[in-house]
Amino acid sequence: MSKNGWNTVNRRSPCEICGKDDWCARAEDGVARCMRASDPPPGWSMVKRCDDGGVVCRQSVDGLPPGAETVQHDAPPRDWVHEASDFSRAITPERLLALAGTLGVLPDSLETISVGWHAPRGCWTFPECDGDGRVIGIALRLSDGSKNFIKHGRRGLVVPSKLAQLPDPVFIVEGPSDVAAAVTLGVAAVGRPNNRGGVEHLARLLRDRKIIIVGEFDPKPDGSWPGRDGAQAVAGNLATKWKKALRWALMPDNAKDVRSWLGGQNIDLHEETACRAAGRKLVAAIESAAIEIKPGTGVASVDWEPPVPLGHFNLPEFPIESFPTGLCVFREFCAAVAESYQVPIDMPAMLILAVGAAALAKRVKVHVRGDHHEPVNIFVSVAMEPANRKSGVFRTVAQPLQEFERSENERLAPIIEERQTEREILEKRLEEAKKKASRAKPGTERKKLAKDALDLTEELRQFEVLFPPRYVADDATPERLTTLLKHHGGRMALLSPEGDTFDLMAGRYSKNGCTNLGVYLKAHAGDDIRVDRVARPSEFVQEPALTLGLAVQPDVLCGLMAKPGFRGRGLLGRFLYSMPVSTLGHRKVASSAIPPAVASAYREVLECALRLEPARNELGREVSHILEIGKDALYELDRFATSVERDLGDGGQFEAMRDWGGKLVGAVCRIAGIFHGLQAIPALCPSAKAIDAETMLCAIAIGEYCVPHAKAAYHQMGADPAVRLAERLIKWLRNERVTQFSKRDAFNSIRGMIHRVDELEIPLQLLCDHSFVRLVENDRPGPGRRPSPKYEVNPIFLAQNTQNTHNALDGLNSTHSAQRSSM
Repeated sequence: MSKNGWNTVNRRSPCEICGKDDWCARAEDGVARCMRASDPPPGWSMVKRCDDGGVVCRQSVDGLPPGAETVQHDAPPRDWVHEASDFSRAITPERLLALAGTLGVLPDSLETISVGWHAPRGCWTFPECDGDGRVIGIALRLSDGSKNFIKHGRRGLVVPSKLAQLPDPVFIVEGPSDVAAAVTLGVAAVGRPNNRGGVEHLARLLRDRKIIIVGEFDPKPDGSWPGRDGAQAVAGNLATKWKKALRWALMPDNAKDVRSWLGGQNIDLHEETACRAAGRKLVAAIESAAIEIKPGTGVASVDWEPPVPLGHFNLPEFPIESFPTGLCVFREFCAAVAESYQVPIDMPAMLILAVGAAALAKRVKVHVRGDHHEPVNIFVSVAMEPANRKSGVFRTVAQPLQEFERSENERLAPIIEERQTEREILEKRLEEAKKKASRAKPGTERKKLAKDALDLTEELRQFEVLFPPRYVADDATPERLTTLLKHHGGRMALLSPEGDTFDLMAGRYSKNGCTNLGVYLKAHAGDDIRVDRVARPSEFVQEPALTLGLAVQPDVLCGLMAKPGFRGRGLLGRFLYSMPVSTLGHRKVASSAIPPAVASAYREVLECALRLEPARNELGREVSHILEIGKDALYELDRFATSVERDLGDGGQFEAMRDWGGKLVGAVCRIAGIFHGLQAIPALCPSAKAIDAETMLCAIAIGEYCVPHAKAAYHQMGADPAVRLAERLIKWLRNERVTQFSKRDAFNSIRGMIHRVDELEIPLQLLCDHSFVRLVENDRPGPGRRPSPKYEVNPIFLAQNTQNTHNALDGLNSTHSAQRSSM
């Protein structure tokens, strides 16, 4: 909750008006404050204009007295033209170059939109104009990427100074960075303030130009599509005002916006020829995919929805606010690591969870209800492409474990040496006793010596061998991992920035190449490990707790479903997956170091957890502290569990991944135990207080974050054969430029992959559900065999693939196609 009773928007709950997840807010009574809109959208009415730009609106309600919804604030007059000019003169070449590097555009393109510098606030400025080209407000961009607006201004358009010199069509995009990206490509563009705003200004400014309204490719998990819907709305409103048909389009290649598309072209921005060629390519792609809207209709004349990629997942960013209030130091450390290494915040956040689990493993256990207990060790897998600094992030996040391991080795070294000496002496005494007993004559003396040897044998059996403490392993075979667990109290963390662990699981070093998953499965669940094999000493580990924290390349995931036992025995269902969107191409060259105070606070929390002594049972044996779940927390957990159970059924979102969804509630309990344990450790009695509702809701939020990432991971691993068949059909449609086909045609196109035509039912339904094709009514009257069902292909899909036939499918089905950065 921010000041004055306003709740700020976030990724999980974006603004209802502009659809963005920053800058805006809402009040408890449903009133929304949108800092991007200049006027209320349809269905909303004005409450007032904000002093610092934007509008306060409420959804229209019948019965309010006339004029009650149109209160406006009279702002004092300001000379925006003069202020914009002052800011433009204040910017230095170095600051202009820094912003250009951050946005991935040419500095010259920023000059055309009169970017300036606000020295008192230390941020860049972007003037916004009305339909006559007059500056009416100034937007701000801070160095951390956050945005604001100067008080008393109004939202308008971003208009490049060279607009008249650039050829048609003019792309109507969102925000100044997209305008700068278009100008870099030599393409005409005007930026509207948000996905639906700026219609009145556009109607005056561009009446004599050929335009295309370009929507962002930003589908949401709930099915909404702000970029698409906003582009349609703006095109419909302008078409009605101008009384002529207009066109709108989504960005090609599933790029979120123009800037993202430009960043994916791999061209030297200082090579004008390459930029112009890329610009022509973008114009051709958008024009071929554009859909016409007629005046007065507000709908597309082509009654097709744009196709939704089969492998596209709108992957959310890790909800950093879900670290509980008592672990705010984890939020700060996670953000600092992400900033220092210029990586997605997901990577350090997920690895921090694994490190926290390693610190508490076998020290605490969550009692859910009845006989249901959950340990707190977890398996985490983060998939990132090469060159994303995984090793550096691993070192930094796991450093407290490794430092504690070193300090404990130094502290215990004399004791370990002393114990080793004692054992060697005991072994020699036993050897001597055996020799004396064997040489003694039968009688009382031999019996006494034999008893001495037996006593020494029992003493040696009960002698506790101390090993140099280990908390972290990396490259360990399953057999060696079992030994490590045995020697170190049954707990171990396997942390690796590579995917070799999966190869070791699959039997890389086994003589027969067979998988050896037993230690991983049992050490995740806490089941006892008993090993009795020829040529190997017997080993027994009671209630082991193995934590896995892996950062692998996405390609490592491909084909894991086909490895024997990986899915059938439940290994893959035990992982919490994260597939962050890479920051490559958008990283700062000079990033900020991790503040020493933040790193120290993070280290202190983990060291405190590592020093926690286990509880003792009535026999004096070491056991875990039991964490109870409070009544309110249990209510929240039950609500979540009910939702998950429903989704495990036929037609639910976990139908194709029940092995993973069936373990989700248990994983949430484990995360709640980690959070509670780390917060309660300073009192050295984590079980004194029950897990509260806030902690449980934080754990549930992370569980919900993992759901779309797990879907993306399972897609990458090839979990669903129906999806693979559908993707093969998409390749056929694209390569052959098919506009209409029968089911028999589809079967012939993938003959060899399937044996019966009815195996196409689910793949074709997938293509229908994702708007690639639709069924054509073709019933034939009269007797005879019913004709094979026919389908027509979405013309938007065909248009999207006109320019990029060689890589269109890869773009449509890439797990990592979701982009997050926007201006």
